[in-house]
Amino acid sequence: GYEIATHYKPGARGLEIGGDWYDVIHDEHRMVVSVGDVSGNGVDAAAMMGRLRLLAEVEFRRGAEVIDVFTLLDQVCRDRAEFATMLAVEIRFETDDACIWSAGHLPAAYIGQGAAHLVELDAMPPLGYLRSTTSDPATLRLEEGCSLLLYTDGLVERRGESMDHSLDRLVNTLRSKDTASAAVDGVMSQLARDSEDDVAVIAVQRLG
Repeated sequence: GYEIATHYKPGARGLEIGGDWYDVIHDEHRMVVSVGDVSGNGVDAAAMMGRLRLLAEVEFRRGAEVIDVFTLLDQVCRDRAEFATMLAVEIRFETDDACIWSAGHLPAAYIGQGAAHLVELDAMPPLGYLRSTTSDPATLRLEEGCSLLLYTDGLVERRGESMDHSLDRLVNTLRSKDTASAAVDGVMSQLARDSEDDVAVIAVQRLG
């Protein structure tokens, strides 16, 4: 089985709305875990986020492939002159293999056995600029007890700091986290408290 842990923190501006989202869709064969971030903030970004999240949910529930969902969402963004980033992980229950696609989004983190690292993959352009671009997903086996953490940029981005430094801090924070809940609680308490932006985080752990 699998454990899921999530958290959403609105931006410091005080609006309980924003463009960040996470979602989990599953059937008897697979689970799709995703995060996304619409550019901008406020009511317009929240409305676009709701549109993309709902459309992705409908398509994943009917069994659509991740790349086909990305293509559909890309068209929606282009029609409205918007753009968004998205990261999606498809886990096949028969093999426990995880395939990871990115449309301009920050990489997932793999956590297990007292270590953590970012999952390298060939990211495609953001939704809205994707057009017909395709890329092979990163594929890995989610070992028993290990987790994948997905997040939006508000968790790590800091003004005046390089992204490499920010991502190193994320990895260091995750090394000692042995459950999905511990991973989410750890990054929210140690990293998200300094963020003025929306933050969405979701972790999935393979149980014994």
